[in-house]
Amino acid sequence: MNLSNKDLLDLSLLPKVLLSDFISCQSKKLYTQLMEKFINGIIGGPEFKEEFCQIWRLNRDTEYTSEEILKIGDGKLIELKGFSTITSDLFTDCDVFEPDPLLRGDSGISEIELKTCVKKALSEIKYRYH
Repeated sequence: MNLSNKDLLDLSLLPKVLLSDFISCQSKKLYTQLMEKFINGIIGGPEFKEEFCQIWRLNRDTEYTSEEILKIGDGKLIELKGFSTITSDLFTDCDVFEPDPLLRGDSGISEIELKTCVKKALSEIKYRYH
C-alpha cells in the first residue's frame, strides 16, 4: 500500500486491521521478550498470562493521532498485516489456559500446551517481522 503523508493524515483511509497491526507491533519487543522468558522457564504460565494480557489490553486501548502515527512510522507505512491476529490468537490461548488440571475441563489448556502456542507465535513473529 503506497500512501502519501497527506493520505496518512486521513486515518479513515487506513484499513482498521492495518491500524491495529500498527499499534500491536509497537509492543513487539515487549511481546517477544515476555514470550522468551516464558519459553525459557524464567516465568511460569500464570505470570505469562497476566503480563501478556496487560500488554494486549494496553495495545487494544491505545489511541494514536495521525501525527503520532507519522512520527512513530517515520512517515512510512510498514507492512504489518497479521501481527494483531497473532497476538489476538495468543490472547485467546491465554484466556483458556488453566494451570489446575481439576479446574481445566475439556476446553482449557495446560501450561505445556500454552508454551507450545507461545513458541508457535514467537516463531511466526520472528519469521514475518524480523
